[in-house]
Amino acid sequence: MISELPAHIKLAEPKLAFHPSFEDSTDIHPLRGLSKFGPYSQSFFSGPIRIATLAPVGKTGLVNQLMRDLKRTVQVRKQADFSIDWPSFETIFRIQIEPAPQECRVELPDDLTSRLRSTDNPASVLIEVLEGYIREIAESRYKFDVLLLLIPKEWEAFSSNYETNFDLHDHLKAVCAVRKIPIQILKESGAISFYDRASVMWRVGVALYAKAGGIPWKIATGDNDTAHIGLSYALRPGQNGETEFVTCCSQVFDNEGSGLEFVAYNTDEAEGMRRGNPF
Repeated sequence: MISELPAHIKLAEPKLAFHPSFEDSTDIHPLRGLSKFGPYSQSFFSGPIRIATLAPVGKTGLVNQLMRDLKRTVQVRKQADFSIDWPSFETIFRIQIEPAPQECRVELPDDLTSRLRSTDNPASVLIEVLEGYIREIAESRYKFDVLLLLIPKEWEAFSSNYETNFDLHDHLKAVCAVRKIPIQILKESGAISFYDRASVMWRVGVALYAKAGGIPWKIATGDNDTAHIGLSYALRPGQNGETEFVTCCSQVFDNEGSGLEFVAYNTDEAEGMRRGNPF
C-alpha cells in the first residue's frame, strides 16, 4: 500500500475584524463586512480624505467623474459570489472624500503626448515631466492625503520596457515613496473604462482609504508568531523568445498587519507550464 499526500488542503476563510473592541463585528467577506460594520479604524481615523490629482489636459474630467462615482451608489453589473453593490464612500467608511485645494489638482501640458511620440527616449521624457510635477505637488503635501494619477491610453506604449526592465508604475511609486506621498495610479484603459463600475469603486475606494492611513479590517484571530505571505508571479518575454518568470513576494506581515515587505526577483530555475502556471 502506497500512502500519498493529498493533492491539496482546503482551508476555511479567516474571519476579519471590523472593530477593535466588538467581537461580533466580524465577517469572512471583506466587502460585506465593511457594508455591515464599517472599517476597523472608524473610531480613531477621521476625515475628510483629500485627493490631489495629476492628469493630462482634457482628461481631468475622467478623474472628476471617478470622484463623483465614489460618492454615489453604484450597482454591480455582474452578480458573483464576491461582488456586491457599492453604497458610496461615506456610507462604507463613515468619512467624506473630497478634492484637495486647487493647487493640488494639476493638469499636465497639452503637448506632452506629441513630445513623447517625437522623441527617441519617451520614457525618460515622461519620467522627467512627471517627477517635476510631483515635486511641485509635494510642496503642498500638508494639503492632501493621496495623489491620484491618471495614465491615459496614449502613454501606455511608453509606460514599460522589458528590455530595460523599466516600469512607469513602479518608478512613480518609488519617487512618491521617497517624498512620503501615497499615490494611486489609474489607467484610462483599466479602472477608468472597466464596465463594472461597482467593482472599480470597491477597489479604488478601499485603496484610497488604506493609503490615507485608515485600516479597513484586520484578521480577527491568529497566532502572533504567524507570518502572512502573499505570493504572485508575472510572465514576460525573455531572450531568444523564451518566457521568463518574475516571482513577487509581497504583503508579508504579522498578525497585527505590521512588518510589510516587498520582494521581487527572476525565477530562473522555473521550468515548464502547467495550466498556465510556472513550475
